[in-house]
Amino acid sequence: MDGFVYKWINQINMRWYVGSHCGSPNDGYIASGKIIKQAIKKNGLNNFKRQILYQGQNYRQEEEKYLIEHDAANNPYSYNLKNTSIGGSVKGRTAWNKGKPGTFLGKTHNATTKQKMSSLKKQHFKTRRGTFYGKSHTEKTLKKLQGTHNILTEQQVKVIKQKLKKGGKWGYKSKLARKYNIHPNTLLDIDKNRTWSWV
Repeated sequence: MDGFVYKWINQINMRWYVGSHCGSPNDGYIASGKIIKQAIKKNGLNNFKRQILYQGQNYRQEEEKYLIEHDAANNPYSYNLKNTSIGGSVKGRTAWNKGKPGTFLGKTHNATTKQKMSSLKKQHFKTRRGTFYGKSHTEKTLKKLQGTHNILTEQQVKVIKQKLKKGGKWGYKSKLARKYNIHPNTLLDIDKNRTWSWV
């Protein structure tokens, strides 16, 4: 079966891609390489020019010969990831780091850098507290809030904790929440020491 070898040239930055296809140059085929497809999508097909380098039965061999001659995999102007005519993924190589291993691969941070990263992260989360951080409700607002749900005292929380520790029949937690006019989730938070842990 006949095929052809083609070369797409990006007219904006003069980068190129060489590939082959089993078929005719006029059958509408563009390319199958991941990076060339991304480049065409980004720049538009009208900014690319195609050259036919070979037509015939040995199109795969001719493509590979061209790729090896021009070392396409390492050429900074090439969109090709490999010097072979068979496509596929190349582990660790993408469009942004073509031909280069990961820059931090096999390395570790020293103690000073780790400490700096840790303190920056801690500082980041200190400043990202809620908008009410450092503020408190007025007496008027507290009274309004008491109307919807009760605000517990330390003594009440001690009693609740004792009753939770003691346990009871099925549904005793719901009755306890109703008795103190609190949401069942508040009761759960008290039970799990997520709130009022100091009591």
